[in-house]
Amino acid sequence: MGLGTVIRRRNSLSGTPVEATMEIVEFEPKRSIKAVIHDGPVEMQGFAEFDAKVMNHTRLTIGADIPGLADESNAQFISGMMQRSADHIKSLVETETPRHD
Repeated sequence: MGLGTVIRRRNSLSGTPVEATMEIVEFEPKRSIKAVIHDGPVEMQGFAEFDAKVMNHTRLTIGADIPGLADESNAQFISGMMQRSADHIKSLVETETPRHD
């Protein structure tokens, strides 16, 4: 994955499939990644920052700029989605096999 990579995915919102893309618009290996996300007609920005504090420990910060979150029910829905994403990332990181270059 790198600058310009486009990831195509399909989400299901209330049982309705929604085509989505994520385009990587900034990428610093082992430091940060930013993406423009199109979920159906909605465009949002997402990011992840990695901060290696001590050996074998990295702080991950994720966030998004999503239009239309003034409604509290939307904010709770998005918060749940972001938590599931964070849990998935954690699972992937914890099961990663170390590279032996």
